[in-house]
Amino acid sequence: MELIALLVTGGIFSAMGVFFDVSRLYFYGWAIGLANLASVYMTHAAGWNFNIPLAIVAGMFLLIGFVLLGRFLRKYPVRTQEA
Repeated sequence: MELIALLVTGGIFSAMGVFFDVSRLYFYGWAIGLANLASVYMTHAAGWNFNIPLAIVAGMFLLIGFVLLGRFLRKYPVRTQEA
């Protein structure tokens, strides 16, 4: 079942990447799917209660988001209104 979820997640995000022409969506979809697969495996095999692979992927997504936000703000700085 988890392999199907991996393929569906990767497929949906890949389709969105093609449709919206955003190449990082390919990475997002496959990373989420693989992290989910790893989390389920570690929950059953090692008895982990916290999904560490998903937390790592979420941290990577946050880092990518902060970098992109910083680039955007440098390119389009906030204008101040003068009196």
